[in-house]
Amino acid sequence: MVSDRLARALLDLAVRRSPADVQDDNRREWDAELYALSAEGRTTQALRFAASLAVARHRNGPLLTGRGVWHAVRLIVVAPVTVIVLLAASLVAMSLAPPTSTGSATSLMAIFVAVAAVLLAALGRVWAAGGPLLRIVAVVVPGFAVSALISSWVGPPADHVPTHAMFFGLFAVVLVLASRLARAGRGVAAWTTGILGALLAASVATVLLLWLSLLGTPLPETVVWSQAALWFPSAYTGLPLGLSEDGAWWVADLTEFDPYLFVGFAGLALGVVLGRLAHPVAATDALPSGGPRGR
Repeated sequence: MVSDRLARALLDLAVRRSPADVQDDNRREWDAELYALSAEGRTTQALRFAASLAVARHRNGPLLTGRGVWHAVRLIVVAPVTVIVLLAASLVAMSLAPPTSTGSATSLMAIFVAVAAVLLAALGRVWAAGGPLLRIVAVVVPGFAVSALISSWVGPPADHVPTHAMFFGLFAVVLVLASRLARAGRGVAAWTTGILGALLAASVATVLLLWLSLLGTPLPETVVWSQAALWFPSAYTGLPLGLSEDGAWWVADLTEFDPYLFVGFAGLALGVVLGRLAHPVAATDALPSGGPRGR
């Protein structure tokens, strides 16, 4: 169960943070207590017990070593900010390009963002730390917070926040499935699942965004619900892709910057979660206090 893995990861982190001369004793004692709580079905108490040990200040030891703090801050704070910076750089690069039509400019932006997503995946692989579950949490939660905030600046929060919650919620499920494939040594299948899953999650989120934007207003004649599957790729590429030109323009206008945020954060997340899982690793790995372990 996910709760058991999370509790085990927190306990592993607590053991590694405790003084070296008592780590073995602590592991035996805390393992026994966690096993007893889990055997009794007291999942909440087990998580609370493991979390309290993970954040407690141990005797003769700091809360987290400097390197461990940097690994956590880099993944949780610096990484999502880097996504925004690269996407902003893509927007600037597009604005400096020779004048083109609106559709061509959007297509150029799509290329810039796709390149940025590849760079973010490579960066995520380097910055990856901890076990698969903690990696997923570390990229999904900050990613949702930052991207929803950015989108809310340019559009109604009531439309964009649920949209980003939908995308990152679905994408988290995709990342869990992809990480399992990667840990089983099926790297190609893992990346294929991750990429296709990210596109599917973005498509569903785009449909939700347009539905929220249309509440209380009639549907334009140029937009047909039966073509909803084409809305995300059309908004991202700037091409009609089966839609009428007016319909494609309307969809792109309502989605604003969201499709590019989805692609950028998907690239980072796939790099963090899958980048170093080519071979099976322990499910209880946690964010390291002294650097990656067993790499």
